[in-house]
Amino acid sequence: MVAGLLAVVVAMWTNLDFLNEKLVGEKPPHCLPPYEVEWIPWEPGLVEKKRSEGEVVFLLFKVDWDLTSMVNEKRLFNSDAFVGKLEEYRVVLIKADFTDQDPKIRDELVKYGGMILPKSVIFSSDMRGEPIILPELLTPEIVIEGLNRAAGK
Repeated sequence: MVAGLLAVVVAMWTNLDFLNEKLVGEKPPHCLPPYEVEWIPWEPGLVEKKRSEGEVVFLLFKVDWDLTSMVNEKRLFNSDAFVGKLEEYRVVLIKADFTDQDPKIRDELVKYGGMILPKSVIFSSDMRGEPIILPELLTPEIVIEGLNRAAGK
């Protein structure tokens, strides 16, 4: 019951309309051309590979049932400013789905401060740059600030 009440409070707080919007069965985010947003499934070494290729990386750790990550994604991908920054910096989006509690993802999560989910991390293309660990509840402004830092702007 508390979980249900919490879900309603979070939904009201983020201006989601539960009557018109389904939060179950998450769909991949998408944007209008010319920039197509695509989540790449996480695998060991992928973040490092993309960074070595000169890419800015946004890494999201989540589980299927997590309402906060659903709210975050909805809020971010409904923001033209956020989507514009993804396009401007050609950000690579990587999603680590911890729903099945993959031990490799668990080990990766621990690197960035523990098992709290969702967790979002931004990496610059500079391999010496420190990861930017974002708070659990995201706004476009918070993520844009992180992307700007990662891009050196």
